[in-house]
Amino acid sequence: MLEGINHNSNGKQKRLQELVCSIRSKLEELGNESYGSKALIQKINDLNTNQTPAIQSQNIQSKHEKMLRAALAEATDPSISSIVRDIRACLRDLTWEEDRFEFYPSGSDVGIRYIESNLHTQLIGPSGCVAKSTEFMLGVFILGPWTLYKDHSHVAPELYLNLSTKSDWRFDFGPWQSFGAGSLIWNPSKQVHATLVSEIPFLSIFAWLGQVNCLCEVHHSEDHSQIEKQLSQSFKMSQDQKR
Repeated sequence: MLEGINHNSNGKQKRLQELVCSIRSKLEELGNESYGSKALIQKINDLNTNQTPAIQSQNIQSKHEKMLRAALAEATDPSISSIVRDIRACLRDLTWEEDRFEFYPSGSDVGIRYIESNLHTQLIGPSGCVAKSTEFMLGVFILGPWTLYKDHSHVAPELYLNLSTKSDWRFDFGPWQSFGAGSLIWNPSKQVHATLVSEIPFLSIFAWLGQVNCLCEVHHSEDHSQIEKQLSQSFKMSQDQKR
């Protein structure tokens, strides 16, 4: 059980397990703020990393490394400092991947900026670099600035632990709400939800608490085009200012 660090692990595995432990500690600190956090803590505690092999890691994809480091640089809230510290410590140990319709049916209209700027790593899950699991998935998720992650749903119940200072969310096409670092977002099975990222890259811990091989479904909204147009203009302005 992952009650602590396996001190017989090599340096890489020890660093990765420390990251999982810092995530669990933050969830425990937040207490019963979310049903999902309590369930996730139990799943982490029940995991036996000593008997579960980890996959080989890959280097960070170079085209995303700048975005990744920018996201970490902006994650300055003291409440999540231990998690950010541990992500930094094992950057080169993690297996970073883009979602190229791994989580969506091929051809789904997920949006250009999502395709350009999404990045994730599985700590625990089918491709976990700490431990393989078919029961749940835990990892780190990043979106680049000026991105609309369109309204979508999935059978898997989902928990986010935000590390960014600001991101906007809506649920079941309701009003947009802002969430800061250290906040939890619980998406029950099949709840429609969307994320809006402005000038600061979005960085978070994510977890699927079951049905880890399910596919997401995009739900069309009439305001998608207008939101993406506004974000595209802001993105171009930000790029021009850097030149």
